[in-house]
Amino acid sequence: SRKENIVFLLLGTFILSIVGLYNGYPLVTSDTGTYIYSGFENVIPLDRPIVYGFLIRHLSLEYSLWFVVFFQNLLMAFVLLETLKIFISNLLKLKQAYVILLLGLTLFTGISWYTNQLMPDFFAPLLLLSIYILFRNKNLSKWKQAVFYGLILLSCLVHFSHMLIGMLLLVFLMLTNKKWEFKRRRGVYMFV
Repeated sequence: SRKENIVFLLLGTFILSIVGLYNGYPLVTSDTGTYIYSGFENVIPLDRPIVYGFLIRHLSLEYSLWFVVFFQNLLMAFVLLETLKIFISNLLKLKQAYVILLLGLTLFTGISWYTNQLMPDFFAPLLLLSIYILFRNKNLSKWKQAVFYGLILLSCLVHFSHMLIGMLLLVFLMLTNKKWEFKRRRGVYMFV
């Protein structure tokens, strides 16, 4: 049910937030200040897009950077849940696998170090998984498709390298998927 999905998303968000909560403050790097400054002062940095700065400003509600971190963790929890749905159709097994996956990723990988950090780098795995989900799951509702297309767009806007990464993944998926065929029509090669 929808309530159970919301509960599991919130649980996933909490599990991913453990590192930040343990730290007592969202994780920052030397670049974090530039993003915060650019967003709040409307200054375009010389070497990075301003979109993530605006995201910080608006999601923080000019009150707390925790809102940004919780939003990032919510996005990651949602994308991981939708990725698991491709592989597991049984609802009970899906929920168990989801919790185990999130705990394992949080304890044994750096996922929470990125999702709790005020940096746009965490959008790279969101971009890759969003493309993969759209490519593999043909039963997505229209609103989920819109969310994943929005995540792809946002991921490309917050970091210069994400557009190249996304295009390379698309090319790889098209070349390795047997359903894609090249056909020449009127001098133009098309995918059908």
